[in-house]
Amino acid sequence: MVANFLWLLVFLLNSVTGFALALLVIITMLATNFYIMRKTCETKVDIVEFVALRIGFTIYTGWVTAATIIGVSLFLASLGMKNPNAGLDETTWAVIILYVALVIYILASYVERNPLYGAIYIWVLFAIKNKQATYPAI
Repeated sequence: MVANFLWLLVFLLNSVTGFALALLVIITMLATNFYIMRKTCETKVDIVEFVALRIGFTIYTGWVTAATIIGVSLFLASLGMKNPNAGLDETTWAVIILYVALVIYILASYVERNPLYGAIYIWVLFAIKNKQATYPAI
């Protein structure tokens, strides 16, 4: 919760330094979430723990993964990646990032044997589709 608060504070700075610090904080959050998700999947749990811990932390970890990918994208954009002279336009970068995210979600789902984590990617794609309907390539 403290890391989430820190992330929000530095992310709202809307600068290269803010994005870099926010990225460090969210990577810390992601590592912590993966650790908790892994521990809950390794232990025998009852139904309440299954719903609260396994499902809850899997969903939260999936969304923190998406937020981390967005944080990396914003940091790269603040460094000049969205500049047309960088070689690719923003839509092409977005598609590349979505494919990289797909690989991350598939690998993590396979290694952790947790299909719900991979299903979060589908949820993320629907959220992106609703917000980016004007870009048919995405």
